[in-house]
Amino acid sequence: MRDTIGTRSAPLENYPVAPQYSSSRPIESGGAWLWFAQRFTGIALLLLLGLHVWAGHFANMAAVKAGSLPDLVAFSNVETRLQALGFIVLDFALLAVVLWHGLNGMRTVITDFGITGGGRTTVSVILWIIGVAAFVYGANTLLVFITGSGFF
Repeated sequence: MRDTIGTRSAPLENYPVAPQYSSSRPIESGGAWLWFAQRFTGIALLLLLGLHVWAGHFANMAAVKAGSLPDLVAFSNVETRLQALGFIVLDFALLAVVLWHGLNGMRTVITDFGITGGGRTTVSVILWIIGVAAFVYGANTLLVFITGSGFF
């Protein structure tokens, strides 16, 4: 067999096979589920964020143009919106999805550096602790808007 230059090349089986890498490691323990969850939360994030932006910035456009509301984003608007169950669910869901998607993405990037075994578990536990703490803090902030008082 000759290549384009005219010299004889080695048979194909003599060349090493390049390793196949995947950034989300779906073969490893929990990897396929985490890979799917990252894609699902990405789509959910787009939908929830779109609803949140629409509700917060564009839903009251007619009232602002008519003069019955002073501004699109006003404290009174947020307060009124957070009395409706749908918006409460939307905001809590957005908080949870943003945290999951962001922290799972960080976990993927960190573990792609070759961390295995106990190191991978340590990274996961630390990110879970950060996620739970951030969710409690965010939920407390939402509860202050909803009820007037939070957890602490």
